[in-house]
Amino acid sequence: METFVFRAPTTEVIIPKKITLGGLNNVANIGTFVQVENVYFSSDLIGKAFVDPSEDFDTKRKIETCVGPSVVSSFLETSSFASFANNGLPEGAGSINAVVSRDFRGDFTVLVLNTADDINMTETRCTPLEITDFSIVLLSEDFEATSGEINILNWTNFSEAGSKKWRAYDDVNSLSRATRMGSFNSGDASAISWLITKSINLDTTTEEYLSFETSTSFADGSTLEVLISENWDGMAATITTANWVALPARIASNNDDFNRFKNSTFINLSSYAGSVYIAFKYVGNENENFDGTYELDNITIIAK
Repeated sequence: METFVFRAPTTEVIIPKKITLGGLNNVANIGTFVQVENVYFSSDLIGKAFVDPSEDFDTKRKIETCVGPSVVSSFLETSSFASFANNGLPEGAGSINAVVSRDFRGDFTVLVLNTADDINMTETRCTPLEITDFSIVLLSEDFEATSGEINILNWTNFSEAGSKKWRAYDDVNSLSRATRMGSFNSGDASAISWLITKSINLDTTTEEYLSFETSTSFADGSTLEVLISENWDGMAATITTANWVALPARIASNNDDFNRFKNSTFINLSSYAGSVYIAFKYVGNENENFDGTYELDNITIIAK
């Protein structure tokens, strides 16, 4: 390596990508230097060090943050060989700059520090908002009244590529009806399918939060993301030309238990205005014999 790899004469400062703790498990973030704000270590870890002395290699410590009326959690993982392994965990709240990774067995998405200096926790811990303060329901869809291809008034079920659309089905694990999209054995060279809610007016409320549940029956390289648009006109012909912004949601993946629904956490929509649309976009992996399936249920938007 000394023969072929040479250090450049300039040094650049790496600016961390700001993300929320709820959006941490997005596959695109793996290997990325990120910053999460307003986080703190779980209260049962007060007085403990980064690494558990009984662990030979790595220790995962739970970190949390408030998102509206809920608390979202993830993990900071530290090697027992780290120079700061025996340092005490901060007791306040603040920001963490770290690299997104997976733990040794690949079960969890974790944050890994480059240095203890990348933690700045001198602020007061947050308190979740009261769920009772969010008495306005802007959207509630559990798909119980649906059958076949999803056809809900003022919703859009659109196939951008391929022949498959979102369909209702009876979920044996939750004992309820939900919707799913999958293109396994479809014969389609490409599969892209959108499920878009009705228009949601955010101008009549002051603070709004979206939540939903997802599961996967072997994602197999297919992806699902949730998007929001402030400028889509509601016409199928303009879906792909409208401006869609990805929301920081937790979405089930192959690493999660088969067919077990996972909550997205509450997603703050307060920075958006006017009439918006929420879209769930499925993209296959362009191998119709290996495309996976995603399930979706219990979509809600609550507000003040």
